[in-house]
Amino acid sequence: MRSTALLFTCFLACTAHAKPPVAKPEGEEHLRAGILRRLTQPRTTLCSEASLPAEYRLDDDDRLTSQSLRPRLFDERRDRDQAERRGRIPDVAGSLVFMKSDRKSLGDSQGVTGVAVFKSHAVDPVLQTTRLDPGYYVTIWHFDRGPENLYLGFAEFWPYVVLPFQKQPLLINGELHLAVDVLEADPFQPLGLPPDPHRVLRKELDRIIRCPLAKLRADADKDGLTDLEEEHLVTDPLRADTDGDGLSDKEDPSPLGGVAPSTPEQEVIVKSLGELLPQGHGETALFIWPSDGPRLGIKAMAGNRVLILRPDEFEKYKSKLGPRYPVQFEVKMEGTDRALVYLAGVEYRAEKGQNAWVFTPTGKGKIW
Repeated sequence: MRSTALLFTCFLACTAHAKPPVAKPEGEEHLRAGILRRLTQPRTTLCSEASLPAEYRLDDDDRLTSQSLRPRLFDERRDRDQAERRGRIPDVAGSLVFMKSDRKSLGDSQGVTGVAVFKSHAVDPVLQTTRLDPGYYVTIWHFDRGPENLYLGFAEFWPYVVLPFQKQPLLINGELHLAVDVLEADPFQPLGLPPDPHRVLRKELDRIIRCPLAKLRADADKDGLTDLEEEHLVTDPLRADTDGDGLSDKEDPSPLGGVAPSTPEQEVIVKSLGELLPQGHGETALFIWPSDGPRLGIKAMAGNRVLILRPDEFEKYKSKLGPRYPVQFEVKMEGTDRALVYLAGVEYRAEKGQNAWVFTPTGKGKIW
């Protein structure tokens, strides 16, 4: 009896001082196999498309003033400011398309006080420094539990443009109903220019899409990212921490990379991607960097997210999810404590200080 008590006391003492297990990043072979498997699976499409009933179509005056036929480049900040003043902007949002709170618009929903559609780069990559082709999110305000943000699975002009005028009930029988135009962008337009509505692969006005809310909400691994968001981030929808670095996919700024830097060049890469990428107006922004090097873990990114993909993986990504452009990023080391960095159109000189790397813009473009 006494020996049992001593053993139990020893067990308590040992476990009290035991350190929690350290997260071990997923091995490259296993991580790459999962990425390639997910990129070869068919793309998920949750919303069905049909003709918009005549009574809900835009009249000539509405269509003339609608933003649906041209890119919204100059009024996005204004829309966001308006939404912020209303105190309803969700943390993923980049710009407001519309907001509705009248009973007719809310349809047969119970306990819902408002519906809005926003555009965001949370899971749709930024085109260098130009924020084109954002993805669409719906925000539903519930009386008893606040706002709910749901990704719709497509970006602006790929192939839909959600109309700012919505005349139909938005929520019917557990579905979201949205009036849209089909203006599928030509992927071979010049890089850096907004989609030209006169140069599209498919054009159909006055359409309606119906999206089942239960399927939009699906989150198999309960990590806070929906399965649809995980598909666009190439993360594992059945595993909350795809790269095994101890951060959930939702919180991880580099969800496909958990390797610690081991050389000065890798330190510069991690610091550059963590601090120098353009910041959004309070929104999460996704960048893609194709690289053959280690999938480095980046921990200090303020609001940004980077996917580190192998070049062949990036080609499969584009084949599945549509044309996207990677961030332009190069590092040229000058010894072990100095480097030139070219990132998103800006050149920096990097010097290693006492405690960290320090970056200074050179005021030049890439000249090396």
